[in-house]
Amino acid sequence: MHLDQEEWNALHRAEGALAAAAVCLMSGHHDCPTFIAVNAEKLENCLTTLTLSIQSLQSYPTLEHV
Repeated sequence: MHLDQEEWNALHRAEGALAAAAVCLMSGHHDCPTFIAVNAEKLENCLTTLTLSIQSLQSYPTLEHV
């Protein structure tokens, strides 16, 4: 698959957002299964970045054919 630099950047941002969201969800109150405390602002920022990255990638017609 051939991607231009802007597409690679969008994929990289999406990857970082997913990783940060996973850490945010795993780093609840000492990972206690009965109580989960999540930094909602940090999680929202991760999800916003992921959404923007996906929208950016969807604008590339080359990815529709993959």
